[in-house]
Amino acid sequence: MNGEKIGATAKSVYIVTYGICLAFGALLSLLGAILFVNAFTSGVRNYKILFGVFVLVVGLALLVCGICWLVYFIRMPDCHIIFSDGKLTFVKSGVQCSPTELESYTVKSHGLDGAMFGFGRIFVTVNGRLLKLTYVKNPQSVVQRLHGLKMEYAVKQNIAAKAAAQTNQQTEKTEK
Repeated sequence: MNGEKIGATAKSVYIVTYGICLAFGALLSLLGAILFVNAFTSGVRNYKILFGVFVLVVGLALLVCGICWLVYFIRMPDCHIIFSDGKLTFVKSGVQCSPTELESYTVKSHGLDGAMFGFGRIFVTVNGRLLKLTYVKNPQSVVQRLHGLKMEYAVKQNIAAKAAAQTNQQTEKTEK
């Protein structure tokens, strides 16, 4: 979809992070399996077998979490909002509206990693419907852009309404 992209996501940071988590989980799983098999076959004490099982379970947990979060961030759109032909399109939900239909927008912090990498969440209300935009890079500038678009289109609608009212008055005068 062509148009101005508003609200870029912080997906690349997380794709790299969870890719590393995935590799680390695979290594821990392999190490845990080797420790378990080695301790089990050599008939050593129970604590070495338990340590092998513990490392294996932690590795598998990291592996599963890494895969799930990696899929989530790979499927995440590159931006949350596309502005084209006077309409805002919210990519994830598919909601389309005019900038003047925006009722409210609130920025929330995204925790420590959001503070470090400069992203957060934005809650936007459109025609009574609450939309949640997550992992938005520089959310304050996105809200400022949305507010600017709303004001710009409100002024344009006001000017168009006044022009239409003047045209109606002129046609009524000419009909009399």
